[in-house]
Amino acid sequence: MNEDKQQILAILDEITYLFELKGENVFKISAFKKAYSIISGIQDDLSHLYESGQLAQMKGIGKGILSVIADYFNLGYSTALREIKAEVPEGLIEINKIRGLGPKKAIQLYFEFGITSISKLENFCNSGEITKVKGFTEASAEKLIESIRLYKQNQNFIRLDVAGFLVDEILGIFATFPEVEEYSVTGEYRRNMEVISTLEFVIMTVEPESVLHELRTLLDVPDLEYSKPSSFGDKIDIIVHCETNNNEYCLTLYRTTGSKDFVQKYNLTDINTKGLFSEHDVFKRFNLPYFNPEMRENELLPFVGDERFYSSDLQLSDFKGCFHFHTNYSDGSNTLSEMVEAGLAMGYKYFAVCDHSKASFQASGMWEDKVFKQKEVISSVAKELKTTIFHGIEADILRDGTLDYGDEFLKNFDFVVASIHSRFSLNKEEMTARILRAVENPHTDVLGHPSGRILLERPEFEADFDKIIDACCANNVAIEINASTYRLDLDWRRIFKARDKNCIFSINPDAHSTTQLGSVRYGIKIAKKQG
Repeated sequence: MNEDKQQILAILDEITYLFELKGENVFKISAFKKAYSIISGIQDDLSHLYESGQLAQMKGIGKGILSVIADYFNLGYSTALREIKAEVPEGLIEINKIRGLGPKKAIQLYFEFGITSISKLENFCNSGEITKVKGFTEASAEKLIESIRLYKQNQNFIRLDVAGFLVDEILGIFATFPEVEEYSVTGEYRRNMEVISTLEFVIMTVEPESVLHELRTLLDVPDLEYSKPSSFGDKIDIIVHCETNNNEYCLTLYRTTGSKDFVQKYNLTDINTKGLFSEHDVFKRFNLPYFNPEMRENELLPFVGDERFYSSDLQLSDFKGCFHFHTNYSDGSNTLSEMVEAGLAMGYKYFAVCDHSKASFQASGMWEDKVFKQKEVISSVAKELKTTIFHGIEADILRDGTLDYGDEFLKNFDFVVASIHSRFSLNKEEMTARILRAVENPHTDVLGHPSGRILLERPEFEADFDKIIDACCANNVAIEINASTYRLDLDWRRIFKARDKNCIFSINPDAHSTTQLGSVRYGIKIAKKQG
């Protein structure tokens, strides 16, 4: 699904939900639902359809809908949505973010029981009262409680890429200070954790008080004090450590980088710290090879001394092939030609396009006739751009473990990524058996985003990942390290185990636009956490 389409559908969906909460005219609600359905089925570029006037001519796209779309393209937001939000209790909007509830049930609880906030919903579930409401059971109440717990827990985190924008901005501020001689990000971000709760930095200056005074204003953190957490924005904290000489700066950078377990194991109190002016000096004093910051986790400790897990120098320039990306043949924003041209500019020499298979109807998955049409396009683009493009597919793993399309049809593809996009709630045994069967399929080349997680939104499904890793090794199937910052899956904590068993890995962008092709760098960050 292209980005414009995704954003417009999200706006229409939220407006519809708020209309229902307000008890708006049923014909108005129906019109927005119909428009949502129409736009969902559009495969052409929405911005072109809007600018050319073709969208306005479509039956079912009335003036009200068109004004919402016009706002999106002209302003980047919907004025109608902002106005409606102002008329609805804020808690009700937040309730709609709880997985497993859905707008219909949220509306039911609002009108019948006055549930207007997540805290009220949580109390209603914990008291057992919710099981007396039609459509709710003890099992569904337990799932809601878990969803609420995860939602509340995730409110204090941001994704690695979001943190990256903030880190770059803050480092840019440090760079403007002539008094600041050294500076570095540290903590979770320096270790490339997939989600970040605190942005942490170390600076070195002989004028700490004057620098602190300026930082309070420039960072918009009036209560900032060195080495103490302060609220930064509406979600996370910021900590700035300050040292006045190279030795202390080096030691503080090592200590605050963490992790807690790693620093406890290799504690600065156990060595002579005089004369240490770089982290390489610190590791030499411990008689250890230098470990990249991202590797300094508890999970590494059992492998210290194993040369296979020494720091990796893997970098983006090492990648010559780009695998698993999407085009507008399924839910991508760009054409195959545009994606490949962008990849060539990044230095890639060959490609494997992997649009969605037909079972992913929500992602405009390809039916068989469309697959053959794409094959013709691939041949044409490869010839035009003088490069190699393999015809791949991201095939859905169905409930019984078979792949979308039959075995005979799968022979049409050069490269098959097998992924789960539905039925995430199967029990551990069923999910494991499902994945094992898919991995054992002779057409499967890569197991895509193996745990199904969406960071800060959807937890991984239950499965025996040790068995899955073993099966991938036995069947010569690569395990994907999905570089999308929404996924970063396989979880790095399992990469140690898979690496120890000599598994094959495939770091793929899962890009749905030309701009997302660069996400491979985040996959590399995660991969380097295991050496």
